[in-house]
Amino acid sequence: MFNFLKYISSGYHRLLSKFYRVLFSLIGVSLGEKVLFIGAPHILLRKRGAIIIGDNCKFISGETANPIGLNHKCIIRSLLPEAKILIGKNVGMSGSTILARQSIRIGDDVLIGANCLITDSDHHPIDPVSRLSNSGSDIKSHAIEIGSNVWLGGGVMVLKGVKIGDNTVVGAGSVVTSTLPANVIAAGNPAKVIRRIGEYDE
Repeated sequence: MFNFLKYISSGYHRLLSKFYRVLFSLIGVSLGEKVLFIGAPHILLRKRGAIIIGDNCKFISGETANPIGLNHKCIIRSLLPEAKILIGKNVGMSGSTILARQSIRIGDDVLIGANCLITDSDHHPIDPVSRLSNSGSDIKSHAIEIGSNVWLGGGVMVLKGVKIGDNTVVGAGSVVTSTLPANVIAAGNPAKVIRRIGEYDE
């Protein structure tokens, strides 16, 4: 009985994914082959921008579809015209948010854990006078690059200007404010390298 229900659920999500493919293509989002949506994501593309999603990506937005539990659906938004979000192949994302004012690039085979945030701007000016005026002209933004085969644990925040090298693992709840090299395990607020992958592994 369980296998039958699982089969029905899988077919439903594949059918729904085809609907979302048509819907998102109407606003200019480019989707690769076999992109799967479990639950309804929120994807918004501003004019002259780009959101490109590679083959075999999986976006989980159902509240209980991830055992950890999700705070909200997947959110992928370009906040300004000409902002770009490029997501590679075989990327998995659960109830996480990607917000770009400039550019966010994510490599292949990246795991984005539950309730993560990847944002390339401060969203508000640091200067108190500018912040009160709410003009938005002094908001700082710098591109983000995440390499291939990176694993972001649940609740990780990746902030503006960050580069994360291939194969790196970032511990749950970490706040990444500066560049992390390839092949390391990092954690903390701000995230720091704990050790290289392979050291002390049994």
